[in-house]
Amino acid sequence: IDLMLFDEVIVFDNIKQKIILIVNMSLNDLETEYNKTVIKLNRLIDLLCNGKKKNELGGKLLGKVTPLFNKEQFCNMVKKAKYHIHEGDIFQIVLSNQLSAPFEGSLLNTYRILRTINPSPYMFYFSGTDVEIAGASPETLVKLENGILHTFPLAGTKPRGKNKKEDKALEIKLLSDEKELAEHNMLVDLGRNDLGKISKFNTVKVEKLHSVERYSHVMHIGSTIRSEISDKYDALNAIEAILPAGTLSGAPKIKACQLIDKLENNKRGIYGGAIGYIDFTGNMDTCIAIRIAYKKNGKVFVRSGAGIVADSVPEKEFEECINKAQAVINALEIAKEVNI
Repeated sequence: IDLMLFDEVIVFDNIKQKIILIVNMSLNDLETEYNKTVIKLNRLIDLLCNGKKKNELGGKLLGKVTPLFNKEQFCNMVKKAKYHIHEGDIFQIVLSNQLSAPFEGSLLNTYRILRTINPSPYMFYFSGTDVEIAGASPETLVKLENGILHTFPLAGTKPRGKNKKEDKALEIKLLSDEKELAEHNMLVDLGRNDLGKISKFNTVKVEKLHSVERYSHVMHIGSTIRSEISDKYDALNAIEAILPAGTLSGAPKIKACQLIDKLENNKRGIYGGAIGYIDFTGNMDTCIAIRIAYKKNGKVFVRSGAGIVADSVPEKEFEECINKAQAVINALEIAKEVNI
């Protein structure tokens, strides 16, 4: 868990094409603190106007991208999961596969490419002492604004078509796919239950059901769930109630997580976690950490998952994982051609 307090923030408003500088200040000694804040703001202005660009080594894949589980291994994992579904242990489970490759340089270019080829509701880049993350997540974990909670489960996937006609045909196929709809409906119910833990009585509602959300390489079935947060809970309680998202674990959630740990036998790391912010008013917006490139110890990792239900076809689930990872892999491959 990384929780960070930022007392100096540079905000770029994409719509108005303006930069906003924010410096938080203490209220203990207003005049003294105000003067300190003005100095900090002027320093930020000077940094933006006169600061030198940091030289970063452009990111580069140094070898072949290889999966953690090959097709045969992943299909066997799906078959074992289906056994547990038929035994009644679970209704649905989300199994993941990980692609990795040797990598040198920064993921900053990868982030820039993702903004172009896979624009998503949540775009993020983070560089720490020993890790680096670039991502383009399509899915909200949970959002809190003025006491109203929202979650937007995405489950059910088809690749994008090569043209509008093919794209529309795939949309119709997606919305008539009983397997995909069953998977989605279970996760909508799970989302309702998760919000119900921290919401006022009888406020949990499904605002939108079975919309199709399009992204660069795939389309998903999406729904919107809304509720009013209980007076005794806050943003952190909301995150705790939702994590891990049902769209990344399964149902029932606890049993699905136990089976994931057993079947995958590999730590997922940041994949499926939460990335976002909580502001000083208590509002919060977080996304699920998917469609991300994660760099550590000279390697880059890209993980993606597929929802498994009773009638899942193992080979199709393997391909779904590959399709979901493709936008990030493409960004990694293109990034080496771009100058920072």
